[in-house]
Amino acid sequence: MHITSCLLAADAPCTPADRYNVLGHFKLCTVIVGGFLVFQDPLNFNQGVGIAVALVGIFVYTYFKFKLQLQRI
Repeated sequence: MHITSCLLAADAPCTPADRYNVLGHFKLCTVIVGGFLVFQDPLNFNQGVGIAVALVGIFVYTYFKFKLQLQRI
């Protein structure tokens, strides 16, 4: 978890705030899912829905960002 935070912080000066925020949410989702998979921590319904909504949002954001970049080329 600390390595991911350091990588995100190292990339922050040249990264827009929205991208940094999306990466932070992705990191949180991976920590929660990792805790569930590795340590068999219980995952309640609200956490599952939250993770699903966050991941869908991350994928939608990434799709539109790449689509915008391709249109600029």
